[in-house]
Amino acid sequence: MKLYKEDLDFNLPSDMENLVSDRLHPVYRNLLAFKNNELWGWVPPNEEVFDFFESIAEYTSVSRILEFGYCLGYSSTYQLTVHPNATLDTYDVVNHFFNQNIYDTNGTFNLKLAYPGQAMDLGLLVWGNRLKIHLEKSFNAHSNHKQGEFDYVFIDGDHSIEGLLLDIEQAKILKIPFVVIDNVKQIKHISEVVEHNKEQGIFKEIKRMDYST
Repeated sequence: MKLYKEDLDFNLPSDMENLVSDRLHPVYRNLLAFKNNELWGWVPPNEEVFDFFESIAEYTSVSRILEFGYCLGYSSTYQLTVHPNATLDTYDVVNHFFNQNIYDTNGTFNLKLAYPGQAMDLGLLVWGNRLKIHLEKSFNAHSNHKQGEFDYVFIDGDHSIEGLLLDIEQAKILKIPFVVIDNVKQIKHISEVVEHNKEQGIFKEIKRMDYST
């Protein structure tokens, strides 16, 4: 697929206006244009999602956030937007920093270079020292942080059962009081892990939202 600079449309199609919140940072809104305004592949930037993350402040003060799974940085942006006094540490094993020109000599935009991300530097430019990106596996988190350091953790990692169990274990070790887990409805084994933890009394569900992309 070829996309040319002059073809980039930074205006939302009319049928997408209710799918993208006005609270989405303009840099990340413009980044949608580079993906032809496709919303699949990450937590959608709609009002309900912003409201959900904002509502966490009803249960705990929010000054330090931990996140497992960065990718393009959209979920990090939602959380830092609705919690303006918070900082966020995120873990991702892939170095997404731009390391080459995303346009060829003919001005063709190379989608392969722009996906799945290469956007970590964008997040740092937008959020500065409010965002810290750890380029390592999340199961190392306990080595880098103290118990009680974080108010909540958002888990949106590799979506494997092994990865989820390791991420939950990190939350336990770090004594993080609130855990937000993505894809509970969409991925069966994630739902099963969550339900097992609820049955064991490890989790108590206090809020849930459904979304689709």
